[in-house]
Amino acid sequence: IQAMACFQDALKEITNETDSVNSEDITNTLYNIGNVHCLVGEYDDALFAHMESLEIIQSNFGEADVQAAEILDKIGAIHMAKRDVDQAMAAFIEALSITKAALGSDYIDCVPSLYNLACVHELKGENEQAIEALGTALDIYQKNLLKNRPVAEGITEKIQLKMLHL
Repeated sequence: IQAMACFQDALKEITNETDSVNSEDITNTLYNIGNVHCLVGEYDDALFAHMESLEIIQSNFGEADVQAAEILDKIGAIHMAKRDVDQAMAAFIEALSITKAALGSDYIDCVPSLYNLACVHELKGENEQAIEALGTALDIYQKNLLKNRPVAEGITEKIQLKMLHL
């Protein structure tokens, strides 16, 4: 709750500046406000903050800016928490599309969206699609030679376990 107050104060201060408003500061602050709302289970407020952040990013940097993909992944996660799987799927697909277009389909930043898509497919009972998404995520890790790093090992194990249980 103290974090929320700090972020709200920062947002007021940023938007009250008469010189120039830094849209990146506003976007980051809204993103952080959304994250705090997520932590306390206030998903509608979190969604509103993240949607505002996304709108600023896309209006200033374009629809396909990589920062938008990160926000879309967060928006998809909020929809998942609300059990709105169709909206979650749309957000994750858009995030993945942006990341692939900007960085390439084998770039490591594609993995969170692929993993999240697999989770949505699993919730919808689409196990083949879930396994395909997880397999693609695993391939990306291996192509990026991250399989020997501790964090990547944990993620690889999680992906492999998930594939076994589908």
